[in-house]
Amino acid sequence: MEYIKRWKNGEESGIAGEYGISQNIRRYLKEKYDNKCQLCGWGEINTFTGNVPLEVHHIDGDYTNNTEE
Repeated sequence: MEYIKRWKNGEESGIAGEYGISQNIRRYLKEKYDNKCQLCGWGEINTFTGNVPLEVHHIDGDYTNNTEE
């Protein structure tokens, strides 16, 4: 996807709205990690929503730091 290429090259900030992360990045990370937590591997599907209830977090707590590493 072009957006992800631009983001990886530093051409996109990855910020959506005031404090959010782009849906493109969320989708990319979910696909990359097979809808599982990258730390513990948890990824159970919620039987009511059909989704895996995971959040994308900033490891350093800085919402403006949306680099992949």
